[in-house]
Amino acid sequence: MARVPIEVLATLPSDSGREHYGLLLARIAHADGDRMVRSELLAALVRENPGLSPDEVSRLIDTFFDAISGQLARGGRVELRGFGVFTTKERAATLARNPFTGDRFLAPGRNVAHFKPARAMGLLLNPEMANQTTPDTVDT
Repeated sequence: MARVPIEVLATLPSDSGREHYGLLLARIAHADGDRMVRSELLAALVRENPGLSPDEVSRLIDTFFDAISGQLARGGRVELRGFGVFTTKERAATLARNPFTGDRFLAPGRNVAHFKPARAMGLLLNPEMANQTTPDTVDT
């Protein structure tokens, strides 16, 4: 993730969560920009919160993800304003093929986790979209 210019964050509405998510994400972005593993997230959060020990931050991370996972397992929805919404979607059964034997079989349907990023997250990922407006109506 590249560092986001503060001008982009300033264009977000104040209720979009930019104070909580956008600035934090910009500060803890991975140096390589391509990935961040749990240990790097932990180290970044410890740096941002010097009053918390690494063990406390680790428990917070575990609790955060356990709460999201538990809510999704119950078929619920988790909305983090300014970040996005986690939901579950049902995938239908599909006809599949065994790559070794070539036999076809019916792969059962299943529930999968789904994430829809909030507008603020979209603007962090695509700063060029900050000044674009969406039309009220679409001509057909």
